[in-house]
Amino acid sequence: MFGTEGKDGGTLGAFVEDLKAHHRTAEQIRDVCCNMSPAFISGIQAHLPKAKITLDRFHLMKLMNDALDAVRREESPSTPGLKKTRHHWLRNPGDRTKSQQARLKELKAMNLQTVEAYQMKLLLQDCLEQPKRRAGGVFLNAWRTLARASGIGPLVKVAGTFQFHPEGPPQRVA
Repeated sequence: MFGTEGKDGGTLGAFVEDLKAHHRTAEQIRDVCCNMSPAFISGIQAHLPKAKITLDRFHLMKLMNDALDAVRREESPSTPGLKKTRHHWLRNPGDRTKSQQARLKELKAMNLQTVEAYQMKLLLQDCLEQPKRRAGGVFLNAWRTLARASGIGPLVKVAGTFQFHPEGPPQRVA
C-alpha cells in the first residue's frame, strides 16, 4: 500500500521511490488503471516504463453522461418536453421507474439530438463491455467515427478526448 498527497506526475516519482525502499523496481509494474489526467499519464510514462495504461471506465462514462446532459440542456429551451428529464437519460435502463420508462419512450419517438446522444451512450456502454482487445480497436474506433459524424458538439468533443488517449477503453473495472 502506498499513499501520498498530490495529483501530478511527481506522485508517481514518489511511488517509485517507495518501491525502491521496499526492494522493488518500477519495471515490475505492468498495469496501471487511472483516469484521463494528462499529468498522471505522463507520470506513468516517465516513471513506470513497462506499465500498460488502462483508462478507468467510470471516468469515460462520466464524460459521456456530461455530453448527453449538455445536449439535453441545449435542446430544452426549444423542446419543453425535455425539461425535468435529466435522470431519465442518465440512469441505466434497469434503474428507471415505470413512469420514467414511459416518458423516455415518448421522448425517443421525437427527432431530437438528445435521443441520438442517448443512443451513443448505450453504444459506448456496449463497446466497453467487449473484451479489451476488441473494444480498444474496432469498436471504439467505430464509436468515435459515429460520434464525429453526428455533428453534435458535445459528442464530437468526447470522441476527440478518446482519440487523444490512444490507450483505449478500460477493461471492466469494478
